[in-house]
Amino acid sequence: MYRVLLVDDEPFIVEGLQDAIDWSAYELEVAGTAGSGKAALELLKQRPADLLVTDITMPGMTGLELIREARKLLPELKVIILSGYNEFDYLKEGMSLGIENYLLKPVNFQELRSTLSATIAKLNAAPTNRDSLTSEERGILRDRILYRWMRGDIDPIELRQRSELLGLNLEHPWLVAASVRHAESGGAYARRIIEASLPESTGNLRFTDLDGDEILLFLADSPEEAKQQARETLERLVAADSGKQEEDGGLHAEEPLITFDAPTEPGRSGPPLRFTLGTAERIGELEQRSYARAKKTQDYHLLHSDSPILDAAELSQTPAGLEQPLEIGGGQYSRWLLARDTDHLFARIDSDFLALQQREGATPELLTSAAIELVVAFRLELRDMKGGEQSQEVLFHFKKTLDRISRSSTLEELTDSIKASAHFTMELLQRSDRVPIVNQVILHVAGHYREMLSLKTLGALYHIHPAYLGQLFSKETGASFTEYLNRYRIERAKEKLKDTDDKIADISQEVGYLETGYFYKQFKKYVGISPNDYRELR
Repeated sequence: MYRVLLVDDEPFIVEGLQDAIDWSAYELEVAGTAGSGKAALELLKQRPADLLVTDITMPGMTGLELIREARKLLPELKVIILSGYNEFDYLKEGMSLGIENYLLKPVNFQELRSTLSATIAKLNAAPTNRDSLTSEERGILRDRILYRWMRGDIDPIELRQRSELLGLNLEHPWLVAASVRHAESGGAYARRIIEASLPESTGNLRFTDLDGDEILLFLADSPEEAKQQARETLERLVAADSGKQEEDGGLHAEEPLITFDAPTEPGRSGPPLRFTLGTAERIGELEQRSYARAKKTQDYHLLHSDSPILDAAELSQTPAGLEQPLEIGGGQYSRWLLARDTDHLFARIDSDFLALQQREGATPELLTSAAIELVVAFRLELRDMKGGEQSQEVLFHFKKTLDRISRSSTLEELTDSIKASAHFTMELLQRSDRVPIVNQVILHVAGHYREMLSLKTLGALYHIHPAYLGQLFSKETGASFTEYLNRYRIERAKEKLKDTDDKIADISQEVGYLETGYFYKQFKKYVGISPNDYRELR
């Protein structure tokens, strides 16, 4: 894999580039991002990249200045410029620096993809002198070649040439791939243990993939020999990991529960490593399957928390296909969230997910889906209580939580992710200074939005004058009661338009609008397009 550094002083541009492009499809991994030219230059000194995608106008050091300084460090660095200025002087100077393309903002992603394809073709065609490679460059090239091999993205002739260049011995008929994962450190701890425990001859056939997993490849003259080498090596790593855990004393009991968004530092042991073995496959036929199965088997640590090494050949990897509903938490979760009752809530999370793990036919996908379902419920609870759109803080936390769930390799890691999300939700709910009556009205809307609601009926229900209730509600939420109710109903309608094929007239009734024409008017007011057009977007 080649490495790309993304640089722009506008964070949403960098985030958009990361999300909009499937970098792995172009043999690229995002090695880092920076918000200024100076920060980018420091990153390039620490971790060289093959491609720089940079804004041209940034405070402090401009993109053009960054390119000049970066080329002093990395003469062969490829560069793509992004600019909001269609000016000849910028373009002329950029071209004089030997850039791949000068793209105007907003970025045309089709043109960017075309540029990436052409750039990668140049990188692949560039000759590499083995004697001139530094140790770090050799490691980067080794990772890139072995990863492309295990993905089936490299021509056999190129594989042979590159392996000879790097001194990699691939002259055996059988292969077993093994995966070593330490999600808490992003793989840094796994690399340290492997480098400290294995001789160079063994560690030579290994690479780091895009998920941060360390992949070890074992080649031999028979499938039994390859599998034996792999298992013995992993057992040695398990022993080294256990020794490191005892030496460091594991995680400290006094550490707070909610430290989930910060990864464990590379020097710290943290949770144990998770090892998996792929199947033995004949080279030249299905060797990529061994890697794919080793990766897939990592998910099964969710079901086998007590086994540090899992063998793909010994697992029954049946799809979920369970007809019974998950029935996670139910209304109890909502009540405990609102009551800030962490003891009951966390105990229920543990018991529910332990029951799921032990359920007949359970799969990693089942546990992951249940966790996502519950975290989404927390987010909806927060939205209902707070009203309206959610802050960037909430959206960022939600995204990070989903990422942690997807990377969880044990039941404990999975439930810790859920508990962190529950704790975050409670904290935000506790920040609310709303008077109790307003919270009661918001909860009432969440449960009865399909019904005829007005300040008059709610005032009678809660024994408060409708005019005063309206004033309180507007002061506490920043919206009139009618506006809040319409917005809430429209959000429910959007969900039904996305998730069902129900007639729009029926959806209108289901969310509380008796007149379909009025529903259309309100939907367009809050969404900007008609219900029909919104449904077409799904």
